[in-house]
Amino acid sequence: MDHLGDKDTFTPINEAEDTSPIPQKIKDINAVIERWVETSLEAGDISKRLATWMVKEESRPGYDYCNYKVHKPQANYPGRLITSGCGSPTENLAAWSDYYLKQLAVELPFVLKDSSEFLYQIQKFNLTQHEKIDNIILVSWDVVAMFPSIDNTMGLKACHDLLEKRDVLFPSTTSILEATRITLENNISYFNNVAYVQNNGTAMGPHNACSYADIAMHPIDQIINGNKDYEIALWCRFKDDIFCPWIMGLEKLHEFHAWINSL
Repeated sequence: MDHLGDKDTFTPINEAEDTSPIPQKIKDINAVIERWVETSLEAGDISKRLATWMVKEESRPGYDYCNYKVHKPQANYPGRLITSGCGSPTENLAAWSDYYLKQLAVELPFVLKDSSEFLYQIQKFNLTQHEKIDNIILVSWDVVAMFPSIDNTMGLKACHDLLEKRDVLFPSTTSILEATRITLENNISYFNNVAYVQNNGTAMGPHNACSYADIAMHPIDQIINGNKDYEIALWCRFKDDIFCPWIMGLEKLHEFHAWINSL
């Protein structure tokens, strides 16, 4: 669980034996959500029924656990940090924001929805690139620690830009963006009896995490595929895994690898 030791990403909440700051922290988070509810209700972005549902009075911190990557024995089975938001103050707010973020994420051109779409993209690639099949290098990329590494400012800007392109701006971009920001900045969870607050990036586990991460990566996908120095015949990304059959030779591949790591 090395991520929890990264002080730029996580801050432990020290609990002395005679006092516990957790209940107060929960109250503070609920107060932030209540202000959002009041503003969004006044703006007509949510109904009274949603307003009542959004604030979880009986809430607690989420909990962290490790999902071991059993397919990587050569790396001593590294762990993936998962933060469950079940029962946390931001659980319902994350679900609400994800309802709208997901509608944008599934339409992103470089994001794979499922294995069926991946097979379709492979078939289309084979039909269009069959003359170069003998020179293709099969390449996969991994965005290291993608979820906790997404800068909040960058991710929220990517969300804002896509939300503003909707045909119908309802609910308002302001309400959805603020709901997303609240879930990012108030992710509180327990691991091994120690409470942590995440300072940057998104946790893996909250309802809106995957949609948010896909949208945050979209500008980078665009930059990569918009570079005319490289012919990218196929760029398929499923969360942090990317498949890119390479048709420009090994030397150009090494050059490309160095460039994308500089972004």
